[in-house]
Amino acid sequence: MQRKNIKRRNTIIIFSIFLVMVIYICYCVSALFITKGLNVDNFMDYLMYYINHPSKEYYNDKTILVILGGVVVWFLFFAYKLADSTYNFMPGEEYGSAKWGNVKSFNKKFEDKEDKSNNKILSENIRFRYDESTLLNNNTFIAGGSGTGKSASILTPNLLVNHSSMIYTDPKGSLIKKYGNYLASQENTRVYFIDTVNMSKSMHFNPFPYIRDTTTLEMLITNILDNTKPETESTGGDPFWDNAEHLYIKAIFSFIWQHCPCDIDWTKYGSIEENDQVHYEMNLVTFLDFIHRADVIIDPRTGDTQPSMLERLFKTLPMDDDARYSYEDMSKGAGDTLRSILISCNSRFSKWRNKELHELLKDNDIPIEEFGIGKNGDGKTKSHLFITIPDDDKTYNFVPGMIYTLLFQELYYQARYYDNDRLPLDVGFWLDEFAN
Repeated sequence: MQRKNIKRRNTIIIFSIFLVMVIYICYCVSALFITKGLNVDNFMDYLMYYINHPSKEYYNDKTILVILGGVVVWFLFFAYKLADSTYNFMPGEEYGSAKWGNVKSFNKKFEDKEDKSNNKILSENIRFRYDESTLLNNNTFIAGGSGTGKSASILTPNLLVNHSSMIYTDPKGSLIKKYGNYLASQENTRVYFIDTVNMSKSMHFNPFPYIRDTTTLEMLITNILDNTKPETESTGGDPFWDNAEHLYIKAIFSFIWQHCPCDIDWTKYGSIEENDQVHYEMNLVTFLDFIHRADVIIDPRTGDTQPSMLERLFKTLPMDDDARYSYEDMSKGAGDTLRSILISCNSRFSKWRNKELHELLKDNDIPIEEFGIGKNGDGKTKSHLFITIPDDDKTYNFVPGMIYTLLFQELYYQARYYDNDRLPLDVGFWLDEFAN
């Protein structure tokens, strides 16, 4: 920037001097209009004489026009050179200046020589330190087909360094098998895994403990709705149905968050099954049972809507209870409209009716709130989470999608309580098949 300013200043000074010269030369040129006997042969002789012998007698009715013409020409050249001095032109590099980098100069600038574990391994010889001194982010895009060594040459070396907390997408489940025990044996390191291929062997994850207020409740609902949206669904449809479904889910989530764990005797609310008494925990399994019990019964004779078990339950709550408030707002529509909302919601979560998935979602083994701050906030215990997904089936991809979104939200939340909005531990994401 300083070099540009110097170049600009020098341009202004030089052209200011030229302006004086241009005005004087144009004044002398105007004298040619009053010269008698002027022709092509003696044109230059007369002009040089006038330049070398200044006199006020040269002024005539053409002088102003000639000077104005000269100033216009001067201004055009001045504007061009001023623009040239302002912008950083690169002659000869109009089609790009990219060239192969030099490993030695790259490492000299970006490698942490003192703490080798503070470097991201980009190749056999290239290192890039994690801290902010580089003034660059740590995002890395790795492209390659199957079998080209993306995991072996980039991910694995960085995993073995065990620099910080890490989250890995593990499509084949090979990473946790190869390196899980190694990481678990390291000091101040914990290993977790979510397996949507063989859910009976997976650790459990429950998002409800991360609801702190109504705002985070809304965020969780939006998170789940986004991750369960059909791929073929149009983004420009009527928002009424999405909003109504959101309100319906909010009513049930609010009840679960505020009132569970609890025991409910559904026979008090219209259940025809004997001993229909259920204990509910604060989890998504409770949500699935609640939407199963919701129904819209329309009297064929009168057309009136009969209350469902769920509606009767909500009506026992105080008027200002969030669950009752949201449910009553949702149920103000006509019977057919309510039935459409319930059918849409049940259709969305039909894939969730899986006993193995219920087992995965029933409680929480993974303290994602400690990934950036360490165990109980000790600032040193690192966490590694492996998320195994099938590489040929997207049915349960909403589970890792929900976990990733909650992780991002939780890390932002935790960072707000530390100096400079920075967590004590770095947290990295190695996201294979992330678009899916």
